[in-house]
Amino acid sequence: MIVQPDMLVQAMQAELEMQSQLAAVLSAKLEAMRRRDLPAMEQALEQEQRLLGQVRQAVHQRTLTVRRLAQRLMPGKPATQVRAREMAQVLPEPIRSQMLGLIGQLREQAEATGRLNGVITQATRRLMGHVDAIFNVITQSGQSETAVYGRGGKRAQTTPRQLVDAMA
Repeated sequence: MIVQPDMLVQAMQAELEMQSQLAAVLSAKLEAMRRRDLPAMEQALEQEQRLLGQVRQAVHQRTLTVRRLAQRLMPGKPATQVRAREMAQVLPEPIRSQMLGLIGQLREQAEATGRLNGVITQATRRLMGHVDAIFNVITQSGQSETAVYGRGGKRAQTTPRQLVDAMA
């Protein structure tokens, strides 16, 4: 099968659509975190995992399409080193403009997704820190010492008792 430049544009458009859906899911996940809505967070996580797999597949498809086009249109350069922007430069209009526009949109979408993911990661880390602190308080408050005294009235040994032994 001969790969055509419009197939690369279609692959990039599909990737952009999936990236947009992923950003929407991440926004929903962040909103669910704000509302403390556990079922919505779980649903968003499932959607996120599904979309991440689709995005990986779309990126792979785009990469393969670029390589196949490079083998045909740029025979002097190793196909594994050709990027979409380089490919766009050797293609005729209007495909060149479409590709350059899509490359810019993909970059913007990836940056927006990265920012959302950064906020979610930071919030999750802080949440886990709070949970860890709570478990530490519970664990420490559940500890008491039972002192055993010898005949001379001196403390002989200390045996710790733990009511709660929790690990975060």
